[in-house]
Amino acid sequence: MDRPHSADSDRPASSESGKGTTARPMGPEQLLEVTEGIYKSFNPAQVTLDTHADNEVKRQQIFNSFDDIFVRQVFYGVVRYRQFLGSLLDSFYFYNGGVANRDDRDMYKIFAYVTIFRMEELSYPSFRRLVICKDPQKMFVFFKYLFDECYLKEAVRDEWLKLYDKEFVDETIGKILVWKPDMTELIEDLEDKVFLIRKKTEEKEAALSAGAGSAAHKAAYKHAAPFNLSHPRPKPLPVEDPPPPPIRVKAVPKMKEGPTKEERAIKAAKEANRKAMEDKYPASAAFTLRTLERPSNIDRIRAEIEADMARELTFRGPVPKPAPAASTASVKLNTAAILREDALYRKKQAEEAEALKQFESELRDASDFKAWQSSMLQKDEAERAASIERRRIEMHESQEAATRARQQKVDENLAIGRMAKAEGRRIEEQLAWEREEDKRTKQGMRDTVVEGRAGIAQAAEKLAIERRLAAEEERQKQVNDAKALAEAEIRDLAEKRDIIMQLRALEKAPRIKVNEFDPTTAPDHGLMEHMSVLELRERLGAAKLKAKEEEERQRSHILQQKSDKESIIMEKASNIQRIRMAQAAQAHVRKTKTQEVQKSRSDQSLKKHEDEVLLLHSKLEAKRNAAAAERARLAAEDKVIKFEQMQQAAGASAVEETKRKSGRGDQVQGAKKGKFEFDYKQAAGARAVEETKFRELREGAKREANIRQTMRLTQARSNENTKVKAQSVRMRNVKGDQKEKTDFLAAYDEKLAQLSRAAGQESAYDFARRTNMASTQRDIESTQRGKTQSTAYVANYGKTTTNIAARLSQLQ
Repeated sequence: MDRPHSADSDRPASSESGKGTTARPMGPEQLLEVTEGIYKSFNPAQVTLDTHADNEVKRQQIFNSFDDIFVRQVFYGVVRYRQFLGSLLDSFYFYNGGVANRDDRDMYKIFAYVTIFRMEELSYPSFRRLVICKDPQKMFVFFKYLFDECYLKEAVRDEWLKLYDKEFVDETIGKILVWKPDMTELIEDLEDKVFLIRKKTEEKEAALSAGAGSAAHKAAYKHAAPFNLSHPRPKPLPVEDPPPPPIRVKAVPKMKEGPTKEERAIKAAKEANRKAMEDKYPASAAFTLRTLERPSNIDRIRAEIEADMARELTFRGPVPKPAPAASTASVKLNTAAILREDALYRKKQAEEAEALKQFESELRDASDFKAWQSSMLQKDEAERAASIERRRIEMHESQEAATRARQQKVDENLAIGRMAKAEGRRIEEQLAWEREEDKRTKQGMRDTVVEGRAGIAQAAEKLAIERRLAAEEERQKQVNDAKALAEAEIRDLAEKRDIIMQLRALEKAPRIKVNEFDPTTAPDHGLMEHMSVLELRERLGAAKLKAKEEEERQRSHILQQKSDKESIIMEKASNIQRIRMAQAAQAHVRKTKTQEVQKSRSDQSLKKHEDEVLLLHSKLEAKRNAAAAERARLAAEDKVIKFEQMQQAAGASAVEETKRKSGRGDQVQGAKKGKFEFDYKQAAGARAVEETKFRELREGAKREANIRQTMRLTQARSNENTKVKAQSVRMRNVKGDQKEKTDFLAAYDEKLAQLSRAAGQESAYDFARRTNMASTQRDIESTQRGKTQSTAYVANYGKTTTNIAARLSQLQ
């Protein structure tokens, strides 16, 4: 977590113009920006934590080891404690939502992690430099909340206890409050930068000393003078920490191929012990127990025990109940259903009549064509089923070939990976050498940059003074504007009140209304069919009586139509029932014939499928045997070739040795000849051993094929049993899901009823509150009217126009 901090690390590190790398340590601001960017771009659903960190470090070109360690550890820590930090920031934004921007949530997470878990390791001076490089307003709001003991022990602690143990939460809060004395000074500095407290104090003292007040104040502050305080000395530039010693890691020990020396010694000891036991107890010394010749029923008992165990372990699902008998009750039809079915039968009868008429005229029908069409469709369906089965078997073979190719590809990829790792190590060594060169080059650039930072503090102080003056002018301008706006609103309200009082006075003037009406008199407006109200009422009564008579006549007519329609519907329903009975008998005959045909076809297709499977199995077995024989032949030829090459090499070396030592006597030649014969016999024995091994391998391959076939049959039976068990488990799960659904619906209905009652109570409370507010408002209005009656408007009869009339004329 620690990283060196130089005097020039307060600004982003400059990059080399040629390669764009960052060899020297980055500044605090750039370091925090890089860490925040890496955390924002992390997506756990697409990439792992280490891979994302490696990719981002390479993309950002972070070559300094201390910067790399800082970025990685902060990134890992924020991801690890994301729930811990998330609950802290949720509470922070709840209490400071108006002064904190939610876009800075990731930045606050990083500072919270460093403050809570890494401040002791980072040290307070280094942490202070990280805080100062950011916006003072953001840092002041966050750290004022974080180091507030009241918020920590009341708001934040409750949220943390939902995720972690009480001991861990209390220990974490204690660690935070340990740094409160040091952080208080930092928070006060941030507050001075944000709220300009010093400037306000100086302005207040200047106003008092200038004599803004009474004569007593002038006499009291006329001799005020500033304190003669000594100016603080400028702080020296921080000294760069020496780099820590490089970490030297021991190389990974090389693993030797094959067994170790101890394993070889153990294997030799086992062989020696086995040979010693064979020599001590020869095979001729074996004896037979007389108890084995006695009659025994152990096999029958073993079979019974195995049968009992198999019976206990065999899963027997629940026996289903027989299906209930089909209902023979007729379906009750409504009028629409009867009419639809009658229309369908009439349409079929018309088609049959048309077919008979056509047969009479043309002396032929389409029965032969339909029989041919049905047979061809059946033939096409059989061919389609056969092609599907053939494709299934071919796909199985393709899958096996793909598996072999995939394994071969994996082996090739492993070889390529080993080559790539070697190339990567070479490239890393080259990059390390380049980084050392860049470091020496940029060390000189750093010294140049440090010299140009002398006037930064004076420029920042001057800019702060200008901003304070501009802010004070803006506040004074806002106060003046608010005062002018308030005076304008007061004048406008006075004018509106005068107009309202004058309008109410006009509304209170009395009005006389006289209405006289004679119902026997007809109005003389010059219209046709004009009549009095009494005549109109007589004519309306006669029209109503006539409409009632017409309604009775229509009702009797409708009842007659309904009766006729019901008789027709009943006749059609009886006809439909008769046709249904005839069709049911015909359908039963057709169903019986169809079942017989389907049974014969299924037997034929099953027999044909079995023959095809046997034929395909024999072909595949022949191919496998041929491939195994070919591999065995190639292996044997390879071994023979290697043995011959070894013999030739041994013979050539023997000839050269003979020529080189030709000066020796016959005794040496005889010894050489005996050695050659011994080597030849040894080679012949090795050849016999190889042939024996090859024969054993071939027999072993056959045994493996038989075992593999037996295992496949066993696996197939196991799969069938598993399917039965899975079906029972599935049915049990379905029943469980149905029960859970029922319970959920009941709980949902109960919750809905509770919410409805709560909503009713809330609406009743709201209605009572509104009623109370309305009554209160009416009381206030009545009180206001009582007050204004005494000051009501009185018209001035001595003038030609009143005030309201003058105002209305101006508005026009």
